[in-house]
Amino acid sequence: MKPLLEQVYVCPKTKARLRLEREDDVSNPEVVQGRLISQEGTEYPIEDGIPYFIFPGQLGDLETKSQSEYDHVYTEEFYQNAIDWQFASLYEDEDRVREFMTDQLHLTPNARVLELSCGLNYFASSAALLPFSDGYFDAVFHFGGFNDFEDPKAAFEELARVVKKGGKVVVGDESVAPWLTGTTFGKITCTNNPLFEYEAPLDALPESARDVTVRWIIGNCFYLIDFRVGDGPPQLNLDLPHKGRRGGTLRSRYYGRLEGVTPETKELALAAVERRGCSMYEWLERLVREAAERDLAD
Repeated sequence: MKPLLEQVYVCPKTKARLRLEREDDVSNPEVVQGRLISQEGTEYPIEDGIPYFIFPGQLGDLETKSQSEYDHVYTEEFYQNAIDWQFASLYEDEDRVREFMTDQLHLTPNARVLELSCGLNYFASSAALLPFSDGYFDAVFHFGGFNDFEDPKAAFEELARVVKKGGKVVVGDESVAPWLTGTTFGKITCTNNPLFEYEAPLDALPESARDVTVRWIIGNCFYLIDFRVGDGPPQLNLDLPHKGRRGGTLRSRYYGRLEGVTPETKELALAAVERRGCSMYEWLERLVREAAERDLAD
């Protein structure tokens, strides 16, 4: 780990700054052994140059199983053979596909990008608790591991948090396209690797997701979701009046309904609205205001 990363990493739980304590030769340009310490005293070890931000009990069963497999089963040779076979079996060009995926990030020359699950050991943490400040990156890229996340919604929220407003998030993993589910092609693919039975996690996207695109790539066996990060949920003009007999606004139709009264009272209210020739919103607004002003004057 480079010493200057002390100014970049934050506590994944509190997002507060960390203090570096070295346990190796300080003349070494790389930190090999040491720890990063939060203001609350939480310590994150640095072992063989890799900072570990995963604390006990943080990972779920699925994540723990996946971590163990990658640490002890998936050697570099095993992984590369599997990748080569996958692209060849679907008649796909790996370089072309990877260029297409990274093109969706819409990067500029000086963009700051976070790549997750890349296998290069930049750092180790949960995707749901990243050791970076809000909006630190221009884009985030992750491919081939999202299906193993215990809480995909929390992961998407965290990816969006560390990206600047307007920046891109691109995520992909195994999933046979829905229109191929149940076909001979789909059955063969999923029998070979059950991971392809996963569905694209569209229901886990954050409220801040904008301009969402979902594609199926690599022989329609992998989803690729990309979106821009907005500022919270889409905007709504809650007080723009509707035209017509029902009237009201988004606010009044959601918060000011008659479902809380008896059916008989609701029928009387509808009849009164009909006779007065106004909208239910206008009738309720007048009625509540008159009653409130009367009671306050007593």
